[in-house]
Amino acid sequence: MKRTINTIALLMALLMLAMVFSQAALAEGSYVKTAGNVNVRSGAGTEYRVLGTAAKNSELTYLDEAKTDKNGVVWYRVRLNARTVGWICSKYCAMYACDTTVEVTGGEVYLRRTPSLNGTVLATKKQGDKLTYLNETSTDNRGVTWYYVSADGKTGWISSKYAKLTNGGSDEYKVAEITGDQVYLRGSASLNGRILDTLYKGSTPLYLNESKQDSRGVTWYYVRANGGAGWVSSKYAKLRSASANTGADSRQVVITGRQVYMRREPSLSGKTMEVLYKGETAIYLEQSSVDSRGVTWYNVRTDSGAGWVSSKYATVK
Repeated sequence: MKRTINTIALLMALLMLAMVFSQAALAEGSYVKTAGNVNVRSGAGTEYRVLGTAAKNSELTYLDEAKTDKNGVVWYRVRLNARTVGWICSKYCAMYACDTTVEVTGGEVYLRRTPSLNGTVLATKKQGDKLTYLNETSTDNRGVTWYYVSADGKTGWISSKYAKLTNGGSDEYKVAEITGDQVYLRGSASLNGRILDTLYKGSTPLYLNESKQDSRGVTWYYVRANGGAGWVSSKYAKLRSASANTGADSRQVVITGRQVYMRREPSLSGKTMEVLYKGETAIYLEQSSVDSRGVTWYNVRTDSGAGWVSSKYATVK
């Protein structure tokens, strides 16, 4: 009888262990979305201390680890914010697979432990490698955005200077098209957030797959613009799909002038972002604006970001 009980106990333990491993394997490169306000704890169980609370509908990065508590309930190890890692109960959240990848565009690029050039090197990635994006970004002291990714069982950070976001392995991504005349890019999702930059109507900063609601219930989008990564209010911006390719869905603007300034606003007084030379091309963002002289400006994207070029020195093809 004792041997039978021991055998059953062993089988149950193996079953629970298998469940944990299957959860981790199936959910690699995933995130959890909370069904309500949920505590994140220091360990996999209600007896552990609370590290913080995730608000309803929060999307937290899953860190490829799951455990079962003494009651048979599965807990997921997640990242609550840049400084806090803990455990969340599976009873109050659902797991989703990430459909966004980070494609390496540089020749040889380091995957680092922290989002900084001083971060410990974890691995070297080559051009064309596709890494699982873990729905988190960070900006270093130079204003450069880093993506938090998973690759070959390791999680770390890779610089956006040598990598790009792609959805579902395609070249599609989202931008937050500015609909207000002049809209502030802020350091936090609030009207009290520090102003980082001023964005103008028709600009299309890259959406970094994160949004938050302020105390008024207004949604803010986390974007990357020329002023760095920051937040814009949905009251003055709208999300839309865009394309990183230059095929039929993305027309080109060809520079016809000898040296042409790409400007932050569609005006001769707009701040210069980049100098483009005759024959160079930029992606046309299907937006145009007419200045006080009656001259049309094209909204374009280059490696420097989104800006405007005058139709007097460029043509759409």
